[in-house]
Amino acid sequence: MNRSGQSGVATLFPEDMDGVMACGFSFVLRLKREYDPYYVAAFLNSRLGRLQMQRLAFGSILYHITKDNLVNIIIPFPNDAKLTSAISSNFKKVIE
Repeated sequence: MNRSGQSGVATLFPEDMDGVMACGFSFVLRLKREYDPYYVAAFLNSRLGRLQMQRLAFGSILYHITKDNLVNIIIPFPNDAKLTSAISSNFKKVIE
């Protein structure tokens, strides 16, 4: 996830890229197993996710978010597992 500039843009990298170096303007998020990473990334890129990032960002020319800010992001999970799965599947198709 970007932490500077266009803060909050989230994506997933395939497992075969494990160990690849990322730029210093990125966070690597490691989720607990019970969280679907595709759903989380889809939410972070959604309108509500982006609005939360904008609220937390600071800076005058180049906006930044910090690791400490990330704990303040609220990620809602639908009660309907089918809806969560559909959102996750759609985002996975986009990534692939």
